[in-house]
Amino acid sequence: MNTHELIQRAERELADGNRSAKKTLERARCRLLKERDVEGLEHLLDLAGRLDNGGDLPYAIRQNLRFLSHQPRGKPDRPNAGVVALVVLFGAFAGGATAIALTYWLLHGAEADAFTWLAAALFFLFFGIPLGGVLAFLSLRRFTKRSAKHSY
Repeated sequence: MNTHELIQRAERELADGNRSAKKTLERARCRLLKERDVEGLEHLLDLAGRLDNGGDLPYAIRQNLRFLSHQPRGKPDRPNAGVVALVVLFGAFAGGATAIALTYWLLHGAEADAFTWLAAALFFLFFGIPLGGVLAFLSLRRFTKRSAKHSY
């Protein structure tokens, strides 16, 4: 039985004065909350108002509506794999460029042979490239979370 049929059943039970209407409305409330159906919950709130002894059901529905009003609409946009790959590659490139610049800055005035230059460059590249990629990826994640948070 889908949610729409469950609501129709609750309406019939209310019209007939059936005592199980409250239980049916509660089941419908749980399903509508899971589906994030605000309009359905508002309709259910009207139906719950017709109950002789609704108890906490109207309060629970209002709380569900309040909860859903504070949630972002839909799923947050996630960048596709191509965008993530480009950002990570750019970060790795920036990390590599920084490693080469750091090597040049440290060894510029020194009388170092080619092996020392190569060892220093490889050392900094070994850390710079992965670190740049990771920092770029983390920055992208933080940016997408922040933009999703402010989108509703």
